[in-house]
Amino acid sequence: PYEQRRAQLEELSLGGPAWRVPAVVRDKGSALLEATGAQGLEGIVAKRLDSRYEPGRRGGAWLKIKHTLRQELVIGGWSPGEGRRTERIGALLMGYYEGQAFRYAGRVGTGFTDKVLDQLAERLAPLRRATSPFAVAPKLPRESVFVEPHTVAEIEFREWTGDRVMRAPSYKGLRE
Repeated sequence: PYEQRRAQLEELSLGGPAWRVPAVVRDKGSALLEATGAQGLEGIVAKRLDSRYEPGRRGGAWLKIKHTLRQELVIGGWSPGEGRRTERIGALLMGYYEGQAFRYAGRVGTGFTDKVLDQLAERLAPLRRATSPFAVAPKLPRESVFVEPHTVAEIEFREWTGDRVMRAPSYKGLRE
């Protein structure tokens, strides 16, 4: 069990300049998660004390709990899908208003079911436009399809980059 493996690791006094055996915190997971967020860390791993080691995989007894942000952003278009999603939306092109300027916030290509992709295509089709609605954006793929920026979606992501683009975004749903 993890509790026994942990005791053996602590006896070895392992540590290096780029790694260490982390401290054990019991019954204070919420406080630890809050502290790691304040330090800008990714999150925590919660482990059942009676869990068995499973070489090469993280079983259901270990949970990775990441810090995430949620933001309502505006859909400015999409890029076509590839592979299994050919002929469908591949990723939504998201943006937000900064004063009067519509600024690019990144692409969201995960978090969709097939049904959601069909619903988005139907909803966005009448909003198509010939030019990009983004006043501030990087060079977008030539195949991008643009829409009037009226449809709001909730997006979960890890953080904002220095370029003010979402890192690791995931679609959570539309907002009215």
